[in-house]
Amino acid sequence: MYLSKDETKNRKEETTMETTAKVSERKGIIAMLSALLEKVRKHDAIVSEAKRKQLEIDKVTAEINKPMKKIHPILFIFLLLMMFIGWIILIVMTLVKKSKFKKLQAELMAQREALEAEKQAILDKLAAYDAEELEPYINSIVPDQFAARYCMNAYAIETMMNLAIDLRGDTIKEIINLYEEVSHRARLESALARVASSTEATAYATARTAAASERAAAASEATAVSTASIAVSSAATAAATRRMAANPTSVDVKVDNTITFQ
Repeated sequence: MYLSKDETKNRKEETTMETTAKVSERKGIIAMLSALLEKVRKHDAIVSEAKRKQLEIDKVTAEINKPMKKIHPILFIFLLLMMFIGWIILIVMTLVKKSKFKKLQAELMAQREALEAEKQAILDKLAAYDAEELEPYINSIVPDQFAARYCMNAYAIETMMNLAIDLRGDTIKEIINLYEEVSHRARLESALARVASSTEATAYATARTAAASERAAAASEATAVSTASIAVSSAATAAATRRMAANPTSVDVKVDNTITFQ
């Protein structure tokens, strides 16, 4: 159908406005996902910092719970041999060691308390960050602009942002569906890889079993050949014995001739 110039111009303007709207919407999605990713990563970093502090606290606690080392038996025997002086030295050394141990315990307790305070400060920082920045931002985009189930998944957010940057979706619904397809495909590929690995291991075991069977068959064949050789040798010996029994004179003459010759 023929269109007038004005109708053609109007259709071009409508197409341009629709494309501009899609680009604007995609840019908005990318900006929203980028901001959410930054906040979730900051949240994860604070959580990691808290975990590191907990590991330090556990290490210090383990040091605190270590029992006091006993005096070496050889030194104890030597001190006993020194009689009264030895007992005095033993008592003094024990008191000194106990004093040092208590001092070390106090230092470790203070260190643990300091670490606990640092950990609590990190947790307070995390709670404040979540309450002031992360949660308000999530509440501002859920459920109108984003799905709540993905809000704390940095990998999902980054993947969706990359899909939007690559122009693979114009709306958040399309991007989420693409992400689910990509994740499903990745899970299938991982499962297939595990199956292939298991199949390869089974084939290798089967090949080893077949090789062992071939070696056993070769050994059996060699044993059979050896047995046949022994049977042939036995038959030849038996035939020679029969010939000697059938003609004893020729044997005696040969023996006599041999004696005469000597």
